[in-house]
Amino acid sequence: MGKLFDIILLALHSLSVHLVRSALTMLGIVFGVCSVTAMLAIQTGASKESQEKLSVLGSNNVIMNSIEPAQETTRDGGGHHGMSMKKFGITYKDLKCIVENVPGVLDYATVHNVKVRYYCPEDRNRLSLVMGVTPNYADILNLRISSGRFISAVDMLHMKPYCVITQTLARTAFKCLNPVGRTLKLKGQPFEIIGVIDYIPSKLGISEEDIPVFIPKTTKEGKFGQVNVNWYDGKMTSEDVQVDQLILKMKDESTVLTGAPVVRSIMEKNHDKLEYAIMIPLKLIQAKAAQQRIWDMIFFAIASISLIVGGIGIMNIMLASVTERTREIGVRRALGAKKRDIIIQFLFEAMTMTTLGGLIGVIIGYFVPPLLKDVVNVTPIVSVPMLIGPFLMAVAVGVISGLYPARRAAALDPIEALRHE
Repeated sequence: MGKLFDIILLALHSLSVHLVRSALTMLGIVFGVCSVTAMLAIQTGASKESQEKLSVLGSNNVIMNSIEPAQETTRDGGGHHGMSMKKFGITYKDLKCIVENVPGVLDYATVHNVKVRYYCPEDRNRLSLVMGVTPNYADILNLRISSGRFISAVDMLHMKPYCVITQTLARTAFKCLNPVGRTLKLKGQPFEIIGVIDYIPSKLGISEEDIPVFIPKTTKEGKFGQVNVNWYDGKMTSEDVQVDQLILKMKDESTVLTGAPVVRSIMEKNHDKLEYAIMIPLKLIQAKAAQQRIWDMIFFAIASISLIVGGIGIMNIMLASVTERTREIGVRRALGAKKRDIIIQFLFEAMTMTTLGGLIGVIIGYFVPPLLKDVVNVTPIVSVPMLIGPFLMAVAVGVISGLYPARRAAALDPIEALRHE
């Protein structure tokens, strides 16, 4: 043990003699470990944010949207100055068949859309997507209410002129004021704002640009009717869509995978054209997780290149050190040092540089990623395995890059080494 301790002290002395060179050599390992940690932290943070937005849709949900067929034929609406009627999408017949025949359906929510202009003192006369929804809509989609409340069964029963808006519309229309209790006019009709939701999941088929406003389904039908009338290039077009969106809440994830094909089969039987779209958030979440694993491997491989480059630098310096210290090696061998002792010394020197470089890289890699939050617009996530992995890689690089120079030093002939100038 004492002999091993002497070898380690000798190795540390050799590194301290060339302190600047040793420090510069370690920089490659420091940057390598730091870059691996930072890239993994950013990628993990981005993936988590993406999966959280998808999870809002609910892994136990099946979401269906009505879409207009690519070649929709119109029927004359009775000669009202060329007004044409379009009928497409999910029907109440589809809803009844699905609820009665698809196993594992616990609950469902329907959405009925209409585009109207809204008015408020700060932001007036813009087109908004008014969505007539049922009270369970927010619960099924796990929508977060930042202030106020969502639509209730009592609101539905009494056809209350209440509405729920998004945080984006609240900031745009009311600036710093609390919008709850204030009035928003939809197509000239006053609606009281009773709640504000944080945001709309992007995969839901609508966006903040649509300016979504939620009102009770019965209120939508009573005030705006079921047929939506639009003007395009001076021509009036009406759309009769019974259900714009249907959200099925399934018993668990397994019933999602077994029930979705049944839903698709029912819709194919009831419709000759593709006038609906079926989205399964669970599959999107699974696909995103698989994509995350692939990107993790790619980023890890790219960032590891800097560690490899650092290892090559250490090997180069150690080989140069062997040449410089040939006489020293010869003296040690002449005094009785074995090949094993020489290998341990040079190997320990290489591992010391990579270990210290790895520790410094881990420290920097822990504190730097959070500082990049505003730059990459993502909250990086640093975990313990994320720090341990690159550090172990740095130690492994030290062993690999130091092994060849150590064996080469040990293989020197003592007599020839003593003669070396």
